[in-house]
Amino acid sequence: MLKSRIMGERSYYTDSYTSEFPARVVETQQTEGAFAVVLDRSYFYPTSGGQPNDTGTIDGIPVIDVQVRKEDGAILHMVESLPQSEEVTAAIDWRRRFDHMQQHTGQHILSQAFIQTHGAQTIGFHLSDETATIDLDVNKIDQEAINKAEDLANRVVWQDRPVVVRWATRQEAERLPLRKIPENGGEKLRLIDIVNFDLTACGGTHVARTGEVGLIKVIKTETRNKKVRIHFCCGGRALLQYRLVNNVVQALSSQLTTGTKELSASVSKIQESEKETRRTLKRLRNELSEVEAQQLLDSGRKEGKITLVAHVLEGEADRVRSLASRLVENEGTIALLASTGERTQIVFGRADDAPGNMKELLQAAFDKLGTGSGGGGGKFAQGTAPAADLESVQQALEDVAKQLVEKIDAIG
Repeated sequence: MLKSRIMGERSYYTDSYTSEFPARVVETQQTEGAFAVVLDRSYFYPTSGGQPNDTGTIDGIPVIDVQVRKEDGAILHMVESLPQSEEVTAAIDWRRRFDHMQQHTGQHILSQAFIQTHGAQTIGFHLSDETATIDLDVNKIDQEAINKAEDLANRVVWQDRPVVVRWATRQEAERLPLRKIPENGGEKLRLIDIVNFDLTACGGTHVARTGEVGLIKVIKTETRNKKVRIHFCCGGRALLQYRLVNNVVQALSSQLTTGTKELSASVSKIQESEKETRRTLKRLRNELSEVEAQQLLDSGRKEGKITLVAHVLEGEADRVRSLASRLVENEGTIALLASTGERTQIVFGRADDAPGNMKELLQAAFDKLGTGSGGGGGKFAQGTAPAADLESVQQALEDVAKQLVEKIDAIG
């Protein structure tokens, strides 16, 4: 195992575009199946400052993570196995790297745009493989303000301004118009200068000119902890986002046989029609339940002043409870209802003046069906049992009804 305390040169600080380079292995680590390599110089960016790490290969061996070692600041390249030679060739996944460059430079531009158009400072930045966000120090922002910031940001992109890496001591930086000076980071600061627009301290990888960002698009906003979070995408991600949205819009326009500009109105019309249909369906279901409840009541078993209804619905679990509730609104009524399906739904209820303990009867029904679970009280109980055919469930209800009648007769 090679040993060295050389931290290695962070070449990505001055060159974000080199994606393949020769290097020398100055240290290796192997701990519990994890392997790490330190190079004498590296263009690999480690996870930091809200930006994810680069990936790639070292002598063809996949680099799966890149980290900064806390003890000495060395760049650890986490690899699947250790290289066999000290002299190696490293290659960065350029597609991933350039995507990060576009998103990060776009973030600097967008953050400055929100300052100039809305006075909103960026207090947080996060970049992942799927999303890019900034958090603003305001608790709300309207669409007009978002549009203004987005317009300004894209004007800066299309002006193709230089993006320059500068270095300054902390004392020098305090005299410069920096958007933000980090509290940590040592006495020498790396500055990213979007000429005549934005100047801020940053260790990330960036494009050389704003035109390479391509496009900046705000996707959505949300409020978190009384701060506004802006979701955005740039460059290649913006193209993919547009392609996705355009495909959806075109598909909907085709299905609804309407133009893009009329699509929103068409969808609103469909939604209103669907709401009206739901209202009508609910009314009809209520009317049907009233009719069905009356039919069951009329055909129910009469025991003196008591009407006993024992009935099974086929595959209509959502209607059992409401139907039972309607039935027990009638004086002297006992409702023993169930439905068949993937599970057997059972609902027992009685009117205030009717006899019987519904919880005990529910347990009796479970015993007839083999098993089941549920709960309730003396007046109303419900539960489920395993799936069973209609005849079996109906017989269980009839047996329970017979037990109840026997008790009623015994009481006199």
